[in-house]
Amino acid sequence: MTTLFSQAIDHIYNHVDELTEQVVQFGIERGYLPAASGSLLAWKKSIIGVSEGLCQLFLAVEQQKNINTSICAEMSQQQVEAVEYLVIQAGLHQQRGIELYMFLGLLKYYRRAYKQQINALNLTAFDEAQLVTIIDDYFDLGEVAVAQEYNDNTVDSRSTTHGLRVANQVLVQQKNQLISILENIPFPALCIDKNGYVRQANSHAYQLFPSIVKQQIGDFSWLNVMDEGFFHISGLIDDFESAYQLYKNNRVYYHRTCIGATHFESYLSKYNSDVINDNVNDTVLILRDISEIMTYEQALEEEKQQRLVAQQEIISMLGEIIECRSGETGLHVQRVSEVAGYLAELYGLNKVEVDIIKTVTPLHDVGKVAIPDEILNKPGRLTSEEFEVVQTHSAIGYRTLQGKQNKSNLIDIASIIAHEHHEKWDGTGYPCGKSGESIHLYARIVAIADVFDALLSKRPYKDPWSTRKVLKLFQDESGKHFDPELANLFIEHFEEFVHLHSYIEENSKADDFTTTVQQAM
Repeated sequence: MTTLFSQAIDHIYNHVDELTEQVVQFGIERGYLPAASGSLLAWKKSIIGVSEGLCQLFLAVEQQKNINTSICAEMSQQQVEAVEYLVIQAGLHQQRGIELYMFLGLLKYYRRAYKQQINALNLTAFDEAQLVTIIDDYFDLGEVAVAQEYNDNTVDSRSTTHGLRVANQVLVQQKNQLISILENIPFPALCIDKNGYVRQANSHAYQLFPSIVKQQIGDFSWLNVMDEGFFHISGLIDDFESAYQLYKNNRVYYHRTCIGATHFESYLSKYNSDVINDNVNDTVLILRDISEIMTYEQALEEEKQQRLVAQQEIISMLGEIIECRSGETGLHVQRVSEVAGYLAELYGLNKVEVDIIKTVTPLHDVGKVAIPDEILNKPGRLTSEEFEVVQTHSAIGYRTLQGKQNKSNLIDIASIIAHEHHEKWDGTGYPCGKSGESIHLYARIVAIADVFDALLSKRPYKDPWSTRKVLKLFQDESGKHFDPELANLFIEHFEEFVHLHSYIEENSKADDFTTTVQQAM
């Protein structure tokens, strides 16, 4: 079976002529090549040379070699060998009188031409991104090596030995630069081998080591290599192994950890070092002190919780005031809220969603504030005209809540429930005649809780129904008035909901009403 990289290699080699024409055309149009650029055969050989290096990288990935990418500012040995091909081409172009700025400009079009060929393969976005990343790394590193080759014009650039030497010089320069960065950054940095042992560390990381380790290693810098098996990272970070597994399996590059009483955010990256026994499976760990950030986040979370509690209390009081207008004691909103929350929990919603439903449900009838008392508290059956007036409370509630300035997410959800809790699954409800899943799930849940409580409660116009009669209604209305899945779940646990309803009635004056209800479940 042809792999992604084999496919790319075959395609590049099969389209050498097309690549050659593209690069030459780009070069002539932009002035990087003279109009009479010579035989295409010479440029074809150049394309083949550049392709050799790129395809070598593709082949190395296909064979699962450790290829470093732009995560680290250094080259792997495979990249050194690949960039050697570009160094050789730089020497040949220099001999043809093509100046450095011209060849670097030409490399832009080499890069573009290869990307166009990859794009022609019609790969998935993920596969194409993998190949494009390797192309970019190849040419990014190649530009550095090419510049150095042009500056060293006294050596025969056609020598393979020289090309490799130039590429290795770039490698050494980049390693030295990386070591300088790791030693001087104002954060603890450590190099950890494949077995989890610390092999190198900068002076900031040294300060975190246990006293006994400091005594044994003395003065410390990045270039002082610790002995293999001397100090394991678990002696510093308890949860490093779990973080490292996430890094390897899911490419999660950072997580939060704690060393002593200090909170850090840790960043992981591959590190190819020839200082430690040519080990290319090392990992660089960089730690950033986030103690102040954690304190700030904790303060924000506490403030958020305080505001949420205040919102919940205000919403609950508003709900009770609204219900008192229709002759209720305020227990209706408590019962509907708890029943809706329990049904949401049985349905499988998470705790956050369950809490949201319980919090905003008391506002489901907020629009009733606009309904005249003589209609709202009428003891007998409503006329069709009066019922039309009552129906307007859904739209009024929605407009009232939606019209608030700087409204919270809770108020947004409350407005949806207020608007849709009288819609029916079969589309015969009000105010919009919505049906099925076009009705918000939260509104479908509250609809069941609202009707359940209304049927079991005494109202100015009716006496409470028996539980048997209520159960029969839900069985008949499943798939008509109510979401069939929710209705069947409600019917299955009907006795539990009846018990919850009566328990709230009996214990409404408890000091801790919420805890009392939770204990009843």
